[in-house]
Amino acid sequence: MANESHPAVKHARSLSPVQLEFAYNELAKLGKNNKPEFFDKHYRGDDIPASLNFLKAETIGITPEGNTSVFLANCLDERVIFVPSLRGKDTTIMLYWAEPTTENPYKTGYEILWQKSYD
Repeated sequence: MANESHPAVKHARSLSPVQLEFAYNELAKLGKNNKPEFFDKHYRGDDIPASLNFLKAETIGITPEGNTSVFLANCLDERVIFVPSLRGKDTTIMLYWAEPTTENPYKTGYEILWQKSYD
């Protein structure tokens, strides 16, 4: 189960702001330069750019819109994932993990790992 106690969550939280900003910029370039035409593109194992090895990602996904997601752990439907995004004037990396309950088996926990504002 990839919940908040998963080692991938601890690893993601251990990344410095400098590393996270670097990852954000590299992932933005990867998404911009490698937009798939119809279906999501996935980088796995040796296909993951060496500059991003410090993330210890299992998979990096890119949508046709050029958005990226970094899967740090993947246990069926319960994942540890971080998602860089542009929200208004802020660039953000969100970390998500599984936090299932009886009432909601797909509930996730989350936190902002890194944010930079461009005012």
